[in-house]
Amino acid sequence: MRTRLGLMVVVLFAAACTTGTPLPQPPPPGAGATMNDIRGSWRGTWGGAPAALLITDQQVSAGYSGLYVGNYQLLGHERPGVAGILTSEINTEQTSVPAHGWFGGVEGQLTLRIVADSPSGQQRLTLRPDGPDRLVGMGDSSFRWGPSGPIELTRER
Repeated sequence: MRTRLGLMVVVLFAAACTTGTPLPQPPPPGAGATMNDIRGSWRGTWGGAPAALLITDQQVSAGYSGLYVGNYQLLGHERPGVAGILTSEINTEQTSVPAHGWFGGVEGQLTLRIVADSPSGQQRLTLRPDGPDRLVGMGDSSFRWGPSGPIELTRER
């Protein structure tokens, strides 16, 4: 009984202390382009240099933030997400690193946010669908010798 009461107090206290802005939710089905199954190989350019994104896994719920007690999410939203490998030109060499991402909405448009941790630092992509087999957007690196700027990727069939 005492343990339950203590847990309830902690949960209520944590809920009262949360003031973060909720992440935008993906638009409802039928609102613009959709990203159904995007697993596979995507190739193109990032900042004018060759780039590739291999999406190996796509999950319905890849919760990225919130308050958890064990495996139970008490606060926040579960989001659909992806995992894979990002290949980009770092210091004139093609470098492949693990990447993960999640779907969201920016200004009412479905987006895919990808984050990859390379040996040099972090790389971040914000992509949106531009047709069924094309992703476009912007990306940056936390290090000056990494890729930055517009990114365009086309699905390889």
